[in-house]
Amino acid sequence: MLDFNRLRGANEAFKASDYSKSAEEFERLSPSVESYYNAAVARYKAGEYKKAVVIFASLKTTDVSLKKNIFYN
Repeated sequence: MLDFNRLRGANEAFKASDYSKSAEEFERLSPSVESYYNAAVARYKAGEYKKAVVIFASLKTTDVSLKKNIFYN
């Protein structure tokens, strides 16, 4: 239940262009490739490029479409 509320908050902050807050909320979710990917995108949009690159570089997945998105960014 807590993750659901945090996910909703992260998505709402992202939609409101509050990318730093969104990234913080995504990083507090249960660890997953998707939550870290979303945090990296939010960090990038917040202008926190070095943090975004570190997160993107740490992502490991076999999901082809997610890999494509990671390399796109």
